[in-house]
Amino acid sequence: MIDRRPGKILQPASADDLAAKGNRARDHGTLLAIRGGGHSASTSNATCVEA
Repeated sequence: MIDRRPGKILQPASADDLAAKGNRARDHGTLLAIRGGGHSASTSNATCVEA
């Protein structure tokens, strides 16, 4: 069975904070999925990035 739950959920305070977290994930070879869309529950606004 595949565990599809995230290991961590981050809520960056700003675009700079998001960039810093993305850079850290990349530097450590961590896979990262960025989800956006405000209050929308739709997954059509999601963007996945492999760091």
